[in-house]
Amino acid sequence: MIAPDRFVDPPGAVGSSTSLLSWASGLRAGRHLYSATKFAVRVLTEGLRMKLRADKISRTMISPGAVATELPESSSGKATRKNLH
Repeated sequence: MIAPDRFVDPPGAVGSSTSLLSWASGLRAGRHLYSATKFAVRVLTEGLRMKLRADKISRTMISPGAVATELPESSSGKATRKNLH
């Protein structure tokens, strides 16, 4: 148990990673499930922000865009490689 006098201002923080696709209205084929999960994280983070505001718990949400990686080339599925480009 942590003693109440151990809390500092702010007493805590919540961080999450979403995606620019969680903000997009136009989706590409094959990315709907990814966008839906990232949107869910975004809505959850916003809900926590509203709920925890009175407790002075901050929240940070990062929504990066596309990042070039080796993932498309390393995938074993042809359809997956195509959708990752």
